Amino acid sequence: DMQAKSDSKDLVDREWDDIQAPLRARIGGYADEIIRDGWNGGDKVSYDSAPLFAAEVLIYVRKRFYAEVAKDEAAVRATGREPEIDPPNGPFTQKLILENMKWVFDTKIKPYTEPHRKELFLCNACEYAAKYYGFEGVIQHYAAKHTSALSVGSIVVHWKAEWPEHPPFNPDPNSVPA
Repeated sequence: DMQAKSDSKDLVDREWDDIQAPLRARIGGYADEIIRDGWNGGDKVSYDSAPLFAAEVLIYVRKRFYAEVAKDEAAVRATGREPEIDPPNGPFTQKLILENMKWVFDTKIKPYTEPHRKELFLCNACEYAAKYYGFEGVIQHYAAKHTSALSVGSIVVHWKAEWPEHPPFNPDPNSVPA
């Protein structure tokens, strides 16, 4: 029965959202740090700097998150216990998924970049990357063309897939000759 199915999906989504709420608070806080300290609260974002801003915030958030997870695990191990492990199919609290980073993009990056431009990301794997993509566009392109790690079956972008260490977008778009 379709209704029961969509109800249970809503329940799963709600459960994910509840469990992800503290994680979002954390990663949102990391994004706020770099925007405040590195980008003058967002005032330094312009048409030219928006791609670098977007890349820097996402990369900083991932780095800070995994550094904190490692620190937390070390602290737990120091007490002689084993850290809790995420269930294989989630919800995850110890790893970042595409959905988390989309949330960071939508809530922390887009408000500063949207007034300037929508296409912010160069593919990190294309040899001559000259085309700028939006956030979802670059993920879709990368998932379709350059990796199978972000797909499940026929779904090109599985939003619960782990955000890769090697980002789908060029981390230093300013280094690419225009």
